[in-house]
Amino acid sequence: MDIYISLNNRGRVIKLPYLPPEFTITSPQGNETYQTVNGELNLIGNMGLKGLSFSSFLDDWEIVRTFEELRTQKIPFRIIITEASINMAVTIDNFDYSMKKGKKIYYSLTLKEFSFGGV
Repeated sequence: MDIYISLNNRGRVIKLPYLPPEFTITSPQGNETYQTVNGELNLIGNMGLKGLSFSSFLDDWEIVRTFEELRTQKIPFRIIITEASINMAVTIDNFDYSMKKGKKIYYSLTLKEFSFGGV
């Protein structure tokens, strides 16, 4: 399994050097529950935007700078996770990082699916 970040329609592709031990995908749906005289009624809503989160580490600051630049410039990008059939446009919801012993940069990344509108 590999994780790639694709910027500007493959103008720049970054392979994350260390795979996270796990990742979590959230897939909300806008269902609504109403109380009626005959009991509870569940109306099935539209699918919400998916979320993806994981944690790992890096050896240098290049990817940290890239993520911060994407956030500052409000630019969506594509994340591809091979073997998991994940290929979606996303934005960064949250990005935490810290440096610990051994000069490794530990980070947690929370992404949200980005809709280009229309469809």
